[in-house]
Amino acid sequence: MNRGLSALIVLFSAVVVLAACSSDNEVVPPVQDAAPSVVGEERLVEIANFTLPDILVSTGTIVTWSNEDSAPHTTTSGENGVFDGEGWNSPSLSQYSTFSFTFNEVGVFKYTCRIHSNMSGLVTVQ
Repeated sequence: MNRGLSALIVLFSAVVVLAACSSDNEVVPPVQDAAPSVVGEERLVEIANFTLPDILVSTGTIVTWSNEDSAPHTTTSGENGVFDGEGWNSPSLSQYSTFSFTFNEVGVFKYTCRIHSNMSGLVTVQ
């Protein structure tokens, strides 16, 4: 018998032995995936005409503000142009720039523009 054929017979025998050793009754636990991530809705909000609109969203919503004015603006949690230190605080947004924040908590959140303190709005999260 040549060496190649002998090696093939040995390999085939090993496969048969391994197959015989496995049990059809063996219970294999399912693979546990990581907890599914919750993907929220997305909401586009336009900053236009020096106005920060009031908006109503569900928890988990990603809100993206887009500055449609030629003047720079921010979207900042707080009042009268002052960041409240608790929520979000965008950088200065030039025209057509965007900023996103995910709202994971129920509540009513005041927001303002740090550059134009008279601009304000509310985000209501249900």
